[in-house]
Amino acid sequence: MDEVRSATYFGRTLRRVDNKRDEDFTVNVFKNVVAEIQANELAAKEAAEAALIRAKEEEAERVERIRQRFTEVGVYSFMSNQADQMKQLGFWNDYHADTVEDRALVSIRFVPKAGEEPSNQHPVREANVVGMVIACSRDTVRCDAGGVTGTSRFTEQIPLPDLNLEVVTRWFETFARTALEERSAKDTENDAPRTAQVQRSRL
Repeated sequence: MDEVRSATYFGRTLRRVDNKRDEDFTVNVFKNVVAEIQANELAAKEAAEAALIRAKEEEAERVERIRQRFTEVGVYSFMSNQADQMKQLGFWNDYHADTVEDRALVSIRFVPKAGEEPSNQHPVREANVVGMVIACSRDTVRCDAGGVTGTSRFTEQIPLPDLNLEVVTRWFETFARTALEERSAKDTENDAPRTAQVQRSRL
């Protein structure tokens, strides 16, 4: 009967039979260590990939719930309707909804003067365009509105459960009224010197 001997490596007891060659015993130890490490690495990689897939699925479900809330409140339909009204009255505008994957979002940009196209005088964006964005990625809805430097900005945040059409209407009215009034005042200011010059020329 073959004699069984054992040896201890790093706290592990390895057994071999005397009729096995010493080199086989040594090779098997290394192979076992490598196989164990590779198995652990594979298991960790698979677990990480599964966790990432679950996280993406949960995020997609969360975003879908927020967008459903926007739909139920009427955010999309209201803002789309306002964009249509702007076009009907001759105001250039640009409306978009859900242009990014990780949130519910509506945005509208417009030139607050009927019949005027966007100006490219500003180095970053159109100098005469103002915009408004309503967005939510988790539990808070944020409204940002305004334009280039020198234009009043409006920002407000509320919890998602508090979102309703009355709030959205107030946000949009504040944005539109401010933009139109400021543009009107600016035009009046710019026209004043020309008006004075015309009056002097008539004297």
